[in-house]
Amino acid sequence: MNVTLSPEFEDLVNEKLRTGEFRSAEEVVNVALRLLKERDEDRTVVEEVNSGEALPADERFHARLAVLLEEAEKDGPPVEMTEKDWDDVRREGTALLQSRKPA
Repeated sequence: MNVTLSPEFEDLVNEKLRTGEFRSAEEVVNVALRLLKERDEDRTVVEEVNSGEALPADERFHARLAVLLEEAEKDGPPVEMTEKDWDDVRREGTALLQSRKPA
């Protein structure tokens, strides 16, 4: 496969090679594509979390949590948690833990 890069990206690849951060243009492109894939996967997980799914506790947990926190900040100022909110969190957390216990 041959790919033509814009001058901006060609300069970026060449800079990464000049600094010794990468050994080949292919390596730069592979890392960039891996990051693109991770970003797409993170977006899917964030959409799932926003629709009620649990945030998976995997190697991408912290990056995905950061995305969720950024989204929350964009939604407006924080609101104070009520006692009912905390009760709901405790109840849902207890139910989740109990569902994971072996029978």
